[in-house]
Amino acid sequence: MLGKWFAKWLCCFALLFTGHVPAKQAEQSLYILGVVQDAGFPQIGCYQQHCLPAWQDKRLQRGAVSIALIDQKEKTKYLFEASPNLPQQLYQLSTIAPT
Repeated sequence: MLGKWFAKWLCCFALLFTGHVPAKQAEQSLYILGVVQDAGFPQIGCYQQHCLPAWQDKRLQRGAVSIALIDQKEKTKYLFEASPNLPQQLYQLSTIAPT
């Protein structure tokens, strides 16, 4: 059992560090649900010149970092990094891989 978990973690980290994250794999899929640290972008309470465009245009906003691993063979989903954007990220995950 530990070997299976280790293989999944190793796969995730290898893909992240090589910068190559495929949309689909044979039995597993890795999805990036957020890309910014902490509370996303723009940061809470930031009304500086670099944040204002994102407050005015939702297309410029980015969610906090989160990754989902979906194993089609085992019919399981894993979410890494629960963030302040968790409700949106869970919705995103449910549209990608309905239960």
